[in-house]
Amino acid sequence: MSKEYTKKAILYSQNICLGVLIFGYNLGVLNPSYKNVSSALNWGKNETILLSIFQATLPLGCVVGSMITNSVANAYGRRSCQFLLASLSILGSLLSIIPYNGTFGAGRLILGIASGIGLSLAPFFIMEISPTKLKAKLGSLIHLNLAFGLGLSYCLGVPLPVGSTSSILKYWWQFMYLIPGLIGIYIILIFKFYYIHDTPKFYALKGQEEKARISIEFIYGSCTTSLLINPTSGQSETYTAPKFTNLLCDYKYKLMLRIAVILPMLEQFCGINAATFYSTKILYDISGDIYMSRILTAAIGISKFIATFLILILVKKFGRKTLLTFSLLFMGILCAIFGVFTIIPNFSVYASTVILGLHVVVYTCSYAAILWVYIGESVEQKLVAVGVASKFAFLCLVTFLFPICVDLVGIHVVFYFFAGCSVLGFVWGRYDMIETKNLSRIEIYKKFTREKDKTMVSPDSY
Repeated sequence: MSKEYTKKAILYSQNICLGVLIFGYNLGVLNPSYKNVSSALNWGKNETILLSIFQATLPLGCVVGSMITNSVANAYGRRSCQFLLASLSILGSLLSIIPYNGTFGAGRLILGIASGIGLSLAPFFIMEISPTKLKAKLGSLIHLNLAFGLGLSYCLGVPLPVGSTSSILKYWWQFMYLIPGLIGIYIILIFKFYYIHDTPKFYALKGQEEKARISIEFIYGSCTTSLLINPTSGQSETYTAPKFTNLLCDYKYKLMLRIAVILPMLEQFCGINAATFYSTKILYDISGDIYMSRILTAAIGISKFIATFLILILVKKFGRKTLLTFSLLFMGILCAIFGVFTIIPNFSVYASTVILGLHVVVYTCSYAAILWVYIGESVEQKLVAVGVASKFAFLCLVTFLFPICVDLVGIHVVFYFFAGCSVLGFVWGRYDMIETKNLSRIEIYKKFTREKDKTMVSPDSY
């Protein structure tokens, strides 16, 4: 494979991953800027409840975006999805900078829809334009872009002014919310004038062989008919995908169903959302210094980005089950330690940052990297949608309830709860999960369904 094509594939994949970057940025942008938004929108005594609502609005939009992505991509093409998420990002950004609660909330919801599309589209878009040898490397761009987007939003929060000011910095929070729209403009331009072809697989599915040939020539640099993606290639003629009702009710699919629901749920109850959405508020409540809290939040974001480079090392060395379960155990221990430290009077904000940072690093280089790889290997394709729904449903719940519960029972109790959920998840995972590393899809299917006579299975079925 030529170096020229490798560079071209990396650049193409990076432009595809800009939707993931938007997702990561939108996840983090309200974290450091909430005080300025609160002041501009006159939240006053309602700050906690309005912060909860607007933080939860984003993942609610992600639910909608993830649900429509597959239908839009199959009907109108992968590029059309890019145009849709870019247009929604522009609209959402413009609404978000208008200093009224209604427009701000609508902007967050629309940005959530764009984020859901970006996160859902990137994996299969990249897989369809990547040769086998590059798929793992190009797939890692998804994690890098998510971490970079999150870290960027945290770092841009550092210059935000503290208190009232007459300088131009009082508009800085609005500039921060324009970033997704600016990225959206770039996406429209690059896919309108340079990446003018959809994927070969999309054209093949539509029976447009000539367009598929041209797309292959653009991507690979030469037209080779053997590269044409047959939408049914690799599928067993004797395999019939089970109906959704069978997946929910048939006993042999119960383990798959548990994996699809429980693992994404545990992701939301391991404490990571507290750091992602509320680290500035947590550190401000400890230190009383909003500026220092923003700097420390930026440090956490940078540590997350650096941790993404550890992913490939850990994936090669450890199995999926090992990484998922022991990361839950370690995150549970860190949550318990943080809970204990928060009840110590005048405890150091820097030590608190270290604990939160370690929690984010453990999550990033293990659970975040492996969760959807494991689910993709282990469950039928229709149950992956159940997993996505589980993720965003519990994300909305935890994001909304976290600051409210902190005010009601104290932050230490909430982190004890996260610790308990993580440890229980570790125990469940060690007992119930099955290791999939180095197993073929047929072997994985047999283990998960307890079938001994299964000889044919579609590699694209789950």
